[in-house]
Amino acid sequence: MKKDDYLSDLHIGRMIQELARQKKMPSKKFTNAFSPVRYEQNAEKIFKLSDFEVEDVMRASKILEFNLLEHISETYLSHIPFTGSCLEQVYNSITLDFSTKRFILNITENPEKIHIGQFIKQLAHNKGLAGREIAYKMKCDQSLVSYYYNHETMRIKHLIQFSNALNYNLIAEIYLVRMGIIPCKHHFNDCMIRLNTQQDHVNLQTEGTFTVIFCPKK
Repeated sequence: MKKDDYLSDLHIGRMIQELARQKKMPSKKFTNAFSPVRYEQNAEKIFKLSDFEVEDVMRASKILEFNLLEHISETYLSHIPFTGSCLEQVYNSITLDFSTKRFILNITENPEKIHIGQFIKQLAHNKGLAGREIAYKMKCDQSLVSYYYNHETMRIKHLIQFSNALNYNLIAEIYLVRMGIIPCKHHFNDCMIRLNTQQDHVNLQTEGTFTVIFCPKK
């Protein structure tokens, strides 16, 4: 897959290193908590990598107490409107925080792990886009698109490339939603939440938040 200029400055290893420095977290402490076997608990190896599997970024976010996925989504995919098409999971409340300008989901059930390749393949089909059209948009061979359709997970840069090719923010629509975040920060004034549920009752709080509590359809 050819390198995209708009991703040339995306270096997740350096992001992680800088966050660890800001939080005064020793490299050894981070690697002990983070490193899968393939990284050999080598901080320098981790910090030099520009790209990671999405699950590794989520793991690093938890350790560093900073949502790297949300930051990456806002930086590289904020031009793609959030649709909320994956909000078909079971939730019991959505809280709108006026200070941070984002929605927080309270998840009552853990959604099943998604097969990202199959999801992308189905999304492309729903949009009427053939593999060759996706490949053209991504400036890669069609065989590589088919290859990624069979992947259960994916690296961040490929998620961004597929997101742009499909005009669908895969990071926000799938992963942030499953982390309990509706990323409407850039569209706060005119954003819309579509609930496939029957509303139970609405509670307006006084601490700068607005909570909608609802129950799923029977």
